[in-house]
Amino acid sequence: MYNLKKNVEHNDDDVEDLFNLLEKNLNCSQTLIHHIDAFIERKHPNENMLNVLTTVRNTCAVNAMNITRLTRSF
Repeated sequence: MYNLKKNVEHNDDDVEDLFNLLEKNLNCSQTLIHHIDAFIERKHPNENMLNVLTTVRNTCAVNAMNITRLTRSF
C-alpha cells in the first residue's frame, strides 16, 4: 500500500478525507497496473484485448501521476 506524504499537516477534516480518498485511488490504480502487466505477460492476449488493456493501464498510470503531483501541494 502506498502512503502519500503531506507537506503540511491540516486541521481540516475535509482535506484529510480528500487526501485519504486520493491515497486509496492511487493504491487501486497501482494495483490495476500490476495486475494488467502480469496478465499481459502470462496470457499473451490478442491484439484487440492488448490494446484495451494497454489503454486502461496507461490511464491508470496517468491517474497515479496526477494524484502524486496534486498531493504534493497539500
